[in-house]
Amino acid sequence: MKLSKQFSFRNKMIYFSVIVLIMSVALSSFPKNSAANDTLIDQEVIDSTPYEIIELIKDTEGEVIYKALEDGKIYLYEEQTVGDVVTTKKSLVADGTTTLKEKFSTTTTLQGDSLSVVQRDLLTNTLIHQGMVSITETPQPDPYDDRDVIKPPTYESSVGINNEFTAMATGTWVNSRTGGNNYAYYKYSHGGGLARELSRQKTIGSYTTTFDTFTRNVDAARSFERGTLYNLTVIGVLDKAFKTVKNPTISNLKAFFKQYLKSIPGLSVLYAVIKYFSICNKTMWAYKAIPGTSYYWRS
Repeated sequence: MKLSKQFSFRNKMIYFSVIVLIMSVALSSFPKNSAANDTLIDQEVIDSTPYEIIELIKDTEGEVIYKALEDGKIYLYEEQTVGDVVTTKKSLVADGTTTLKEKFSTTTTLQGDSLSVVQRDLLTNTLIHQGMVSITETPQPDPYDDRDVIKPPTYESSVGINNEFTAMATGTWVNSRTGGNNYAYYKYSHGGGLARELSRQKTIGSYTTTFDTFTRNVDAARSFERGTLYNLTVIGVLDKAFKTVKNPTISNLKAFFKQYLKSIPGLSVLYAVIKYFSICNKTMWAYKAIPGTSYYWRS
């Protein structure tokens, strides 16, 4: 009984922390009313933020419909929830028509102290992803410590809040949790450097566009974590969601948090989490795009 009370109290505190820390971006994250345009120019897309919910059309207990901007294109999401199963249809909006691109189901099931998430492609009847996470584990702290930092980064006075951590940072490790993958880079003055993913590393001999893209995505993830999600306990919860929910949407994140936290965060929180997932995914692909073979940098 004592452990049960402690667990309940911990979940309430985590949920409260999420709400307090992220509500500060509620206004900027809240969807904008969109016209019937099929393409939009959005500064956040240009600045490597690839996902933005732009219009909430319907939000009920069993159905959520919204539009999202992804890499300059508008997609319509239609989601229906029946029991533990969320069915998602994702359609491209272009030239006044909608074209179905994806249809998948997400089943979120609580089994004792473990939360299982299974996602299936309903168009090809294949398994997309299956993950399980313990809901009793304590989120781990950031694995990077002061020994990884050679010296504090310095930035020019022109650097603003939206690009606080930029590719100008040289001679220091810049790192972010990025959904538990712990990406980092060290940039030399000539443009080359080192790129890390967990215990793997790539060496870049000189400036390349792929390394530059990777550093900018690490910067974006780090700024998001140190700004919106600076509490490491909260980020630890998101790490769990990132590893368990392959395709994050409003409805399947609702299902995850409902099971994990025994309650559902507000819409602005869900929008911020989806945005974080998107940044983390883009960072992952940016690391993979860097030429060269990964090697272990520590045992």
